Amino acid sequence: MSDNNGSDKKRFCTNCGTQAIGNEKFCTNCGAQLPPMGNSRPASGAGPAGSPPGGETPSGGTGTPPPGGTWQQPAYPNGSYPGNGQEKKKKSPVKLILIIAGVVIILLIAMTVMSGSEENGDSQAVEATEAQAEAAGGETEEKLSEDEGKTEAAGSAEETETEKETDVGRMTAYELYSALQDNEVAAFTLNEKTSAFLQDHDDLFPAASLEAVTGAGVVDESLEARQITKSPDRYGDRLMYLPELQVIQITEGEIDTDWYLTEINAIDMAGQQYYIFYEGTLDDIFENDWITAYALALGSTTFENTEGGETWTIPMAGSYVEKWDETGSVQAAAEPVMPVPETESQAASGGDAGMYQTMYVVNCNESITLRTEPSTKAAEICQIPLGAVVSYIEPAENGFYKVVYLGQTGYALASYLSF
Repeated sequence: MSDNNGSDKKRFCTNCGTQAIGNEKFCTNCGAQLPPMGNSRPASGAGPAGSPPGGETPSGGTGTPPPGGTWQQPAYPNGSYPGNGQEKKKKSPVKLILIIAGVVIILLIAMTVMSGSEENGDSQAVEATEAQAEAAGGETEEKLSEDEGKTEAAGSAEETETEKETDVGRMTAYELYSALQDNEVAAFTLNEKTSAFLQDHDDLFPAASLEAVTGAGVVDESLEARQITKSPDRYGDRLMYLPELQVIQITEGEIDTDWYLTEINAIDMAGQQYYIFYEGTLDDIFENDWITAYALALGSTTFENTEGGETWTIPMAGSYVEKWDETGSVQAAAEPVMPVPETESQAASGGDAGMYQTMYVVNCNESITLRTEPSTKAAEICQIPLGAVVSYIEPAENGFYKVVYLGQTGYALASYLSF
């Protein structure tokens, strides 16, 4: 009875045959649900779950436990025998989907990698091709640049050569007046001040307009000829204003093609002569015309006059020369005529009571000639000694003044007369 009672209380897992201990509801070995209490053994002729049908016991196993012992799970080569009551596990559809998705993802990644490799290869090939093309283009561009540079240089050289051919002899103001220093008429020597002035004010020789001269701020209207003759090196840094000059002689020479130098021998109302070198032409100015000039004094010198003597003159670099207006007259622009004392007037004019300006013979060795016409070829009336007084009547042609000396009216060179 005791054996039967004890065996009735024992329970075994119908799935794996493991004996249950206590009142647990699930197998501690496989997790299957245990049979209820009082139904612990497998049915007669049948082994535990997983044993072969018909109660057969495989080698190494027993179908019925020995008296007083426990039933042992038979050992099968591949695990538990799939006997009655054991279901085969089904594959989960979710797991299958995940596997398929994983495979697809792997294939996509592989394809992307392969495509990227191909694109990189193509990109590198394109870049290499572009680099080669760029290098070739750079060489071509550099070659073209060199050719253009050579062409431009050749053109520039040709242009320079053409300029030299068409502009031979063109000089700056300083170069021009440096070359004129040893001229045969009114030689001079450039000092430090005149040299610097010519270099600093090249655009004023000649000036484009009167406004260009007056606007430069380099004109000294108070400067006089006597200051120049006294100290020629002192006033070479400013232009001299000569408001009233009569042209005694004017010549125009062509230095080069379309490049001219005009030389003016002129005299002021005081009898002082000036020799003006002017770069360019003065188409409306002729002998005996009256002009206004702005010029740079280059010193003082003498030249041989037609009477065989020497005349003091001031060589000038002409900046601006302008002819007097046709409506004006020399007398209107000159200083007012001062009355001559009667005794002096009578002595000078032989009893003529006419009111004339008094002039004196200057710039000669002994005397000058009073002639019948305003020409050095005209007949001589008499000789007027140095320092003698004459009465000025009016200007005449060819650099002569009409004067009265000891009652005789004639013509004397203006360059030897001074107020």
